[in-house]
Amino acid sequence: MAISVYSFANAKHNHNYRDIGQSYPIITCLFLSTLYVLGLYLWPNKYLRDDPVVIKYRFFSVLLTCLISPIFICWHISNKSDILIHLGIRKSGLIAAIFIPLFTLFLLFLGPIYLWFLENKEKEYHKYYSKISIYGLRNYIIAPLTEEYIFRSCIVSILLTYHTHSKTIFIASFIFGLAHFHHIFENINKGISLNRALIISCFQFIYTTIFGAYSTFVFIITDHLMSCFVIHAFCNILGFPDLNRIYYYHDLKQRKILKYLLVLGFLGWLFATKTLLKPQFFQNERIY
Repeated sequence: MAISVYSFANAKHNHNYRDIGQSYPIITCLFLSTLYVLGLYLWPNKYLRDDPVVIKYRFFSVLLTCLISPIFICWHISNKSDILIHLGIRKSGLIAAIFIPLFTLFLLFLGPIYLWFLENKEKEYHKYYSKISIYGLRNYIIAPLTEEYIFRSCIVSILLTYHTHSKTIFIASFIFGLAHFHHIFENINKGISLNRALIISCFQFIYTTIFGAYSTFVFIITDHLMSCFVIHAFCNILGFPDLNRIYYYHDLKQRKILKYLLVLGFLGWLFATKTLLKPQFFQNERIY
């Protein structure tokens, strides 16, 4: 196993590499990330992220960024006709790419999922789903799809042309985490103090960087944009796990079950990641 992990970390994708400076692709990736974030703040009332008008303007901005971003990939690849493959948009292995990564993440979230069912009674369940409108479209469709398109399909594809898998995962996840620092301005605009807003943003940076690393790993293994989209949407639906609510759940019997599910889920996720996330299951011929 140690050998296989080492081989993966130091392998490169099967591209025709261009002999240019190592900093040039990183600058391109940072520019793409900045372009995506800046597009969110071009409109009136830019800090009111939950205003339906602002949400629609932001839809337009991010979709426009996604439309022009392949131009930057073309600067870094030799075969321009393979652009869709570089973006992870292909048919072969699609079904496996959707369900296998989702299943592995489902195992990791066994405890939080069970807690969600315990805490959401039938009345609240219907109330939750009645709220899905433009906010649901943003949180569960547009945001995860466009973020994964820019930060995985585009940025990871550029980095893989010049760097090993491990370097690509490190750089791409760092850029992804950094891109979420813009929320500090929205929090300050809400009246949150600078110190508290900074702490919140640092915490967001940590968990988005960790998620970015995992999503980048999944993209490299599956070579599918849809893999990253479904796991991102899944995480947005569940939110960040609140371990306090699990460890201090009022019902002692259910608390024990929740703790067991946390451990079993984590072990199951490790096992499933090792055994199920393999390039051959997704007909990924670009990794070796």
